[in-house]
Amino acid sequence: MKAIDFLIPGETAIVVFTDGLNLTIRPNGTGASGNWIINPRRQADKIIIYRRDTKDTRIINEILIGQHNGVSGPTPDDNRRYIVAFIDLKSHGTTNMNWSEFASTGSAPVRYLTK
Repeated sequence: MKAIDFLIPGETAIVVFTDGLNLTIRPNGTGASGNWIINPRRQADKIIIYRRDTKDTRIINEILIGQHNGVSGPTPDDNRRYIVAFIDLKSHGTTNMNWSEFASTGSAPVRYLTK
């Protein structure tokens, strides 16, 4: 499945590609991912995380999906970068697709999708 397939008609998602470095997931499914160059005013219903963890080789192209819960920032070291918060994050398995194919995009690590 591609990222767009996880959305229902009219739904919007921010889709991010991370190695897990700035990803925090609490046991209750809340957390944050950052530091992304995004427009903090842009709205999204969901966050879809494509995670290729370079430290844990058991995690290859894991797909995590949650409800978008706002942004914070900008970050102290770069006024263009923001942290995306989420709630109700759950694993949706893995994919063999590369990032470009999964998110229907180029090499940029952030993509907004609307179905």
